[in-house]
Amino acid sequence: MKTKKLILFIFIFLALFLIIFFLLNKVFYPWKQSNLEFEEVNSVLINQLEGGKNSLAIYPDSNEMIVKKGGQSDFYFSYKNFDKKSHFYDYAVVFKESNCGVNLVEAQEYISFRRDGHFELNAGETLQTPILIQFSVPKNVSSCLIKYGLFLSKDYQDSFCDSTMFTLQIK
Repeated sequence: MKTKKLILFIFIFLALFLIIFFLLNKVFYPWKQSNLEFEEVNSVLINQLEGGKNSLAIYPDSNEMIVKKGGQSDFYFSYKNFDKKSHFYDYAVVFKESNCGVNLVEAQEYISFRRDGHFELNAGETLQTPILIQFSVPKNVSSCLIKYGLFLSKDYQDSFCDSTMFTLQIK
């Protein structure tokens, strides 16, 4: 009888451990849930920055993400400071327009992870860990094309030092 209780206790303990491990991974490491491995995305972005004169690299580089209703999509960016001094950078993802009547509040709610933030880069330094912006689309939304802008400013200035536009296509 004690053996059965011990086996049951171990089974319940392991089940709880796996559930907690899964939830912690989903909360603290959302980039691990993406289709491409993080290292691959990072490598693609670093290669874009090292190979050209652009200071901003994005993934997907097509500037378009396709997501099913009720699904998620990931957008990554990295940045390189070409200046000869260090800078603080702020970024924000902002709704621009849609073709289906989605308003500013709804579109901004689709951004489920990292709508804005900041980072610091030394002279000539590249952001070694890409920034993940994650989108989650509800099931009850209609098919739609939503345009967003990614805007970066440096040293707390009101003007933008870099920007790009991208679309979220909901199918």
